[in-house]
Amino acid sequence: MRKLFFCLALLVVAGSLSAQNFRGGYFLDGYTFGYKLNPAAAGDVDYVGLQTVTSVRSNLSLKYFLFPDPDGDGLVTGLHDSVDAEAFLAPLQKKMNPAVMEEDLNLFSFGYEKNGRYHVFDASLRAGVATNVPYDTFEFLKVGTQWHSEFDMRDLFAKSHTWLELSYGQSLQLSDKVRIGARVKGLLGLSYASAHFRELSLSLQENYWRILSHSDMEFAGHGIDYKLKQQDVYNDKGEVIGKKEINEVKFGSIAIRPEKFLDINGLGATFDAGVQWAPMEGLTLSAALLDVGGIKWFDSMYARTPDLDFRSDPDRMLVDRDENAASALGDIVRFVVQDEKKNSFDWMTATVNAGAEYRLPFYDKMTVGLLGMYKLDNIFQWAEIRGAVSASPLKWLSLSVNVGYNTYGMAYGAALAVNTRPVRVFIGTDAYVTEMTPQMVPLSRLNHNFQFGVAVPIYKNKRH
Repeated sequence: MRKLFFCLALLVVAGSLSAQNFRGGYFLDGYTFGYKLNPAAAGDVDYVGLQTVTSVRSNLSLKYFLFPDPDGDGLVTGLHDSVDAEAFLAPLQKKMNPAVMEEDLNLFSFGYEKNGRYHVFDASLRAGVATNVPYDTFEFLKVGTQWHSEFDMRDLFAKSHTWLELSYGQSLQLSDKVRIGARVKGLLGLSYASAHFRELSLSLQENYWRILSHSDMEFAGHGIDYKLKQQDVYNDKGEVIGKKEINEVKFGSIAIRPEKFLDINGLGATFDAGVQWAPMEGLTLSAALLDVGGIKWFDSMYARTPDLDFRSDPDRMLVDRDENAASALGDIVRFVVQDEKKNSFDWMTATVNAGAEYRLPFYDKMTVGLLGMYKLDNIFQWAEIRGAVSASPLKWLSLSVNVGYNTYGMAYGAALAVNTRPVRVFIGTDAYVTEMTPQMVPLSRLNHNFQFGVAVPIYKNKRH
């Protein structure tokens, strides 16, 4: 169990909920995929193309978990006996140590203008992984009761979901100053998994542990498999004569079945809406609401721990750093299956953004802009403000540099667009890795984003 919790944090922090859009493209001239940030944005050409965006958001860094091996050139985890407990635990936050990874793989995108309206068709494979490991969990696994006798691990959490997204968007010019747009997205759910310890606390009394536990788990999708626990069956003489399944999930048996990963197991929809307003020459204000809706999952397995308030022999709980004692946490990770045919609804993480862009009157090939973004998530709320300077020194070349401050700290980004007649290429990042080990392990805070896109223009729109 000790390794389980630690690997859970490392898995997501090393690169593992609505997908994170590429914010640096918001003010980049000629950026074909601007409709994903604001559906009111219209492309300047008809095109076919594709794009991928990968992002990680966290207040954590791998240097919080990996340390030089004193016996060699390799690395050891923070739970290794050679690592000082204070050095390992000091950088961690007391309550929330979240990490979120999102992937938006655009399989196909097609946009065109007709009768004053810009239409976009889009197909994407999207995925998200999120986890939160409270500070007390790490302290409990590292030093046991050497420092404290009470541990609050509530909101220990992990979630993963994947889905296919098919969308249609349209934008139109209402007047000389106002443009509006909307996008409707059909969602085909592939897999969903969630485990949330809503209440988990341990308190060492004089001669026993008091343990409070309330948590639930849910799986949906044919690509996720699990097994039930087994217990011994005895005869009248007390001899073991076999085993039988009991109605509890075997925690270590959860596995991915790649051959079933693309089976559809949920249906849903979301919508985007946006507006652009030009109150004066050179100034454009914009706002958008994205990913409102969710997925209904079919035949999902739902399990929960019994509402527990019980006593445990202190000899069976963690009192030092040994592996066997840490595994005693398994006594309270008892997920009893409640329903194997449950239909459940999972909300996407809606996003609100607002921006302002001003084209400089003395050099109309340069703009300055400001973008604010907020993700409406119950557990992983995230906000950012970002400023950008963009320029198009050549007809076929656009550049943008930007700096942002968000929930997890400062982030510096840049974007490049090469807009030739045969093909358009977009490369950029909203935050880059600033520190690496010799083993190429990123040590800076994991608040990174990378995007790559290609579009092939079909022909110039008549309005241009």
